[in-house]
Amino acid sequence: MKKHARAWLLLFVLLGLGASVTSLYVQYRRLRDPTYSAFCNFSPRFNCETVYQSRFARVGGVPVALGEVIWFTLAFMLTLAADSKTDAEESGTTAYLFLISIPTVSVVLFLTYASVFVVKALCIFCALTYLAVIGVFLVSGISADAPLAGLSRRAVRDARALASRPFALGLTLLFLAAAASAVAFFPRVVGDPTAATAAALAHQPTDFDLWFESQVRTPIVVPTGLTQVLVVKFNDYQSPACAENYKIEGPILAKYEATDPGKVKLIQKDYPEERECNPNVTASVHEAACEGAVAVRLAGLQRRAAMEEWLYAHQKGLTPATVRQAAKEIGGVRDFDDEYPRVAALIRNDVDLGHELGVRGTPTFFINGVRIEGRLKSQVLDQAIAHELKVSAAKP
Repeated sequence: MKKHARAWLLLFVLLGLGASVTSLYVQYRRLRDPTYSAFCNFSPRFNCETVYQSRFARVGGVPVALGEVIWFTLAFMLTLAADSKTDAEESGTTAYLFLISIPTVSVVLFLTYASVFVVKALCIFCALTYLAVIGVFLVSGISADAPLAGLSRRAVRDARALASRPFALGLTLLFLAAAASAVAFFPRVVGDPTAATAAALAHQPTDFDLWFESQVRTPIVVPTGLTQVLVVKFNDYQSPACAENYKIEGPILAKYEATDPGKVKLIQKDYPEERECNPNVTASVHEAACEGAVAVRLAGLQRRAAMEEWLYAHQKGLTPATVRQAAKEIGGVRDFDDEYPRVAALIRNDVDLGHELGVRGTPTFFINGVRIEGRLKSQVLDQAIAHELKVSAAKP
């Protein structure tokens, strides 16, 4: 194999190995922490989680990414082995690479089709592994001089040679043992239940149920009445993450209000990341956060929603002056400056509560005492509420 061909092979193998390991890491994090938001979610079209949640991302509950890691590790070992062989031996090793690439390319083409036309989303790390497989296929196919017809005899000779080299044999056995262990012990992804098993699974705890029950619950002394699920949110009107969560909270709460009236309640607490009304922050991250919280409180029940929506929609470039003007025009507030000190003192009460509970940023949620920090995905909020309602209903 020529040097430039070997370099291209190594490049594609390392690219695929890095991408597949990263993909596997993201899926492992999602299994262990349902609230984890993958860093490779760029848009609805380029979204790793959408692909990982599809039926094409796993076989028998095992992530396809694990198979990719094993495949690229084998390809890496073969590529390194080619460097230490004679020209004849090297040609055979390259032919092995080409041989294992043939069925893998077929799988890659199928997964690409499924991703683009069925799932209609693309995972950037998946795409990199597909590119790497095709690259290995093309380079090894061009560089392999040994005919495939004679590979069976060559394989027998190579197996005998391997048995006579203790280090190489030990490394091979270690790879096989590690691959088998990874497949056997990697956390399984529970597939979608069929109609025949759905009824039975309905009474069994899901991975999310087990995770949620394992979390530490923080006691929050807030009047709940007959409420079974209390969601306490510490909020900053100038936080982009709070704005995102505001959009998903309404539909989910409305759904449960329709199915379980009065059982789910959201209480919002102010936690502006601005030192003017929050001495717990080291710097004023949002210069108009305190004014925003005051404006919403002064707007009252009639115009509160409109004031909140305006603040979330105009976060970029928000200043205390623009908030005051919006409070007058949107919230109907005529005495903003006069009322500011009194309302700011009320906001500091929320801030003090947040400090006692260990709030470090916004948004921070407490769902019946279970703390979830940062952006809260809609499915996590939905599952958490459903879980708590189910637990409450099971109590005597």
